Amino acid sequence: MLKPIQDALIGIVYVDDGQLVDCHGHLRDVNAQYGVRGMTPAQAHGFVSDGPFVHVRIEPAPELGRLP
Repeated sequence: MLKPIQDALIGIVYVDDGQLVDCHGHLRDVNAQYGVRGMTPAQAHGFVSDGPFVHVRIEPAPELGRLP
């Protein structure tokens, strides 16, 4: 599921998905109960949309020699 999302973001977020240095994917049951801190408006919209959704967050790469 990650690769098609990465491909769809080419030309929108980055020039080529080869620029990605780290990627995490999580599949969650949206019908379960969660405690969420710092929810973005986009995430809130996804949770109340009554269906599956994809949330993508892009961050700068960490400093060389430091892992998140």
